[in-house]
Amino acid sequence: MSIIARHSIRTALLALVVSAAACGGDSAAPDPAVGTTYQLVGVEALGNLGGGGSGIPVTFTDGSGKTLEFESGSLVLAADGSFDLTVNVDFNGDAYDAGDLGSYSISGGAISLVSELDESTYAGAVDGSTIVTTYRVAGQQFELTLEAD
Repeated sequence: MSIIARHSIRTALLALVVSAAACGGDSAAPDPAVGTTYQLVGVEALGNLGGGGSGIPVTFTDGSGKTLEFESGSLVLAADGSFDLTVNVDFNGDAYDAGDLGSYSISGGAISLVSELDESTYAGAVDGSTIVTTYRVAGQQFELTLEAD
């Protein structure tokens, strides 16, 4: 067999191995696009708050009548592994930004956000262009849904 024929066979075998590995059994959810801004599109209370609903803005009320309105928000995942989360809320008539900064890691369909402000870790899921993660605002736990622009 000539050297050229052996090289062609090796190249074909290598291509077969690479394509088989790429089509392997356990496929991970696609990673979110790094550098993309994800807009807040939904919020669900994970505690005992009244109100809520789909879309943004959305308002929640506690047992004493205090309100928390989610007006807008965004999440940016940077190439260096850092994140910047901005959540614009109105708490009992006072507007403020409830943002956070830190680092993130993605493994398959799971995302973990670690705050550099208070070292809290927020777990979430990645599904195509959607990220769903937990987040604490005004002492309450919420589930945020964010979609890529």
